[in-house]
Amino acid sequence: MKQFFTLMLSLLMVAVMANPVDKKTAEQVAVNYYTHYAPATITDYSVKAQFESQLNGVTTYYTFSFTAGGFVMVAADDASIPVLGYSHEGNFDGELNPAAKAWFDGYSNEISIIASSRMSNSETRIQWDNILNNNMEREIMDVNPLITTTWDQGCYYNAQCPVEPGAGYGSCGRAWTGCVATTMAVIMKYHQWPVSGIGYHTYTHPTYGEQTADFSSVTYDYASMPNKVTSANAAVATLMYHCGVAVNMNYGADGSGAYSEDVPFAMVNYFNYAPSTEMKSKENYPVMADWYALLRNELDAARPLYYAGSSAASGGHAWICDGYRLSDNKFHFDWGWSGSANGYYAIGGLNPAGNNFNDNNRVIVGAVPGDNATSWIVQNTHFAEPSRGINYMHAVSPTVAWAIAYDGSGGAATINEFVRTTDGCAHWTPGQVLGGNTYGLGNICGVNENVAFVSLYNKGNQNNTCGIYKTSDGGVTWAQLPGALQGANSFANNVFFWNEQEGMCHGDVKDG
Repeated sequence: MKQFFTLMLSLLMVAVMANPVDKKTAEQVAVNYYTHYAPATITDYSVKAQFESQLNGVTTYYTFSFTAGGFVMVAADDASIPVLGYSHEGNFDGELNPAAKAWFDGYSNEISIIASSRMSNSETRIQWDNILNNNMEREIMDVNPLITTTWDQGCYYNAQCPVEPGAGYGSCGRAWTGCVATTMAVIMKYHQWPVSGIGYHTYTHPTYGEQTADFSSVTYDYASMPNKVTSANAAVATLMYHCGVAVNMNYGADGSGAYSEDVPFAMVNYFNYAPSTEMKSKENYPVMADWYALLRNELDAARPLYYAGSSAASGGHAWICDGYRLSDNKFHFDWGWSGSANGYYAIGGLNPAGNNFNDNNRVIVGAVPGDNATSWIVQNTHFAEPSRGINYMHAVSPTVAWAIAYDGSGGAATINEFVRTTDGCAHWTPGQVLGGNTYGLGNICGVNENVAFVSLYNKGNQNNTCGIYKTSDGGVTWAQLPGALQGANSFANNVFFWNEQEGMCHGDVKDG
């Protein structure tokens, strides 16, 4: 009886303790997983290449690259969650960018501890069996990747960084932009903000000397920033360099670095992001579900996350977290390396009883365009007469706007004056619809820089002069539109035109 009990206890221990996963089993997991989550456009599920990662001579995980594009990373121990990361796009050739390598090394370290400690597989084994038996959940409430750019740190991106002949292949003879600056720039490109920055910043680099950026003197031309830069692009290079200067980038030949903790200050004070822009640390979220909730809350609001991590071996890195899959608790990372190894990855402990290998992670949340006085430029109204204020303004485009006046002298005079700008408010041209102070304007509606409509009323009894007027020469002359709110029985309030031919007007009937 004692021998039987000992045998049963031994079998039970085998069933609940970590066991290595061979390559054949791992490949089956990868194929099943890839097939299950593949989009309808993919019909070839064959493996093109295999990579085996080891730590101290022990296999920690396998990576399977697929013919149709993408890859799946599978743990080499069943006391870890089965799938560490995956993508259905791009190629995986084993050559890793620094940020991805540091993250993957974290996987290896934790799986090595799981294996050597013989941790329990009682919970993770269920996940392995579900994938091997094709018993997986469907995608629900996912946020697909928000970022469309595949920017990098080298050639063209670094065209305004310090000259550095020793930077090596892919640098075009300049220092690298750095992952911190690239991650900041990608987020700003996504928000298309700011249009211009605030103030300027200067610091002295020990090798390259003074580095200066005048944020307020530049208009960031997001329309000229492509998703991938393949030739000289001043708009992208300017944004990259300004981001680097804002955080005192330590430019270098082998790589450029800065402190992620300096990013929120730079985004708020130099790039006019909201004061809600702040850094959160994983170590302050001991319950993994709370960290997941923080990330998903940002992504649900369509706010890509600045994500940072560090280790003693590789230092600090920064990248983008811009999507998630709820069905398998994976988050999408854009490493800022021309799309290399972008995909969905596990965050947190790989075994429920183990330690989280990425407790040193930080994210920047609440990064949204600001709305404070620094984003507004105070200008004079430029009406010809003194004591005039703007009663109503209609912006046709970023460069064209029309506005009408009110009497700000305290006399409440009835006036029909207007101003027009055609160069983004750099200059305003004043004018008047009719002479005198008998008639006032209800509103103005511009169609373009030459065409606009106004509603005109009498300060006393309405008459045939009242109604809707149109200009086709930028306000030099105005012509009445016969029959539109004209005469003693109506009062012209508002007019709106979608184009020169289609519009509507609104007024009050007599004694209404």
